[in-house]
Amino acid sequence: MRIYLDYVKGYGKSRSLIASIRTKPTRLEQKFLNKFDSVGYLNAIVSQTLSLDSFLVMPVSRLPRLKLLLREQIKIAEHLDEDPDQLKQLHRIYAGLSKHAEKINEEVNTFISSCSD
Repeated sequence: MRIYLDYVKGYGKSRSLIASIRTKPTRLEQKFLNKFDSVGYLNAIVSQTLSLDSFLVMPVSRLPRLKLLLREQIKIAEHLDEDPDQLKQLHRIYAGLSKHAEKINEEVNTFISSCSD
């Protein structure tokens, strides 16, 4: 989780850096941007080409998407009257994931507040 938190903390800075590079890039930076923008990042899972910004946000959005997926799985399991032990396990996993997500959000908010002081 530490690496994830560091990535989320640096995400805003990365986007700002890319925006400033796009404004007045050096020759090397322009070459990189042209290469990435023309080829894109091929996401083999969904077979779509992503922009650099879309690629960078993927790790940031992964944890919230996982929480949504688990919450939907719990709803389906409850509706289908799944095995109570499996349902308890899903609830435990969701609670643990929510706890981690809350901790990360708190640390990111603290980091953001410290940057604006």
